[in-house]
Amino acid sequence: MRPSFDELVGVDALRLWAGKAKDLLKGPPLTRPKALLLAGLPGTGKGACTRALARHLESPLLHFDALTDAAHLGEVLETVRQSEPCVLWIDGLNPHCHALARWLSLHDEIPGLVVGTTDEPHQLGSALTRAGVFDEVFHLDLPDSSGRASIWDAVLKRFGLDPVSFDNVRLAQATGLFTPGEVMACVKRAVNSSERIDERSLLEPIGRISPIGHREDEKLALIRRWAKVHALPAA
Repeated sequence: MRPSFDELVGVDALRLWAGKAKDLLKGPPLTRPKALLLAGLPGTGKGACTRALARHLESPLLHFDALTDAAHLGEVLETVRQSEPCVLWIDGLNPHCHALARWLSLHDEIPGLVVGTTDEPHQLGSALTRAGVFDEVFHLDLPDSSGRASIWDAVLKRFGLDPVSFDNVRLAQATGLFTPGEVMACVKRAVNSSERIDERSLLEPIGRISPIGHREDEKLALIRRWAKVHALPAA
């Protein structure tokens, strides 16, 4: 099931953009948004946001894996152009996806919206990042301590647990540099391995996860440096 924006934490700016985009997509072709770029480390919520956007727009979602099939992107784009309106999710956008830039420049009107997601925006090159390719670019950064506390509440609720029964500040402090996806993994491991879920059972899997923000610290710094110039914070 596709999540709604109400279930996602730390994407307020993206949520506002989605609300405006829904109205703009009903307007004249010249003002309709055609493409959106979401950038951030794996696990920061790019996929969840794309699915929430498709739900918000009440559109079918078509997923294309650009990391394994970039050579066929042009064919997919032409198929989409002749189909019913949809959200085309180009997952793993990379420099080999230059066909997207050409396609968007050639067509003033396309059915629906293209969403590109990448964890290496600094590698995309000017063909894909020049003005006019994407209507907007959002960076999904690692959440701060307050954001992680809210994410813990949202994830616990999603697993049918009462957030009030847990100290979200303590859990947030124990998960510095964790992505939302890694918080989700902690709760899932605890639920699958413990008969009774309490803070102790949640803290145990935390110690067995090496957060990507720590393992990929150089990549994180590159993304943040890129985002300061090219993107808006999704939060």
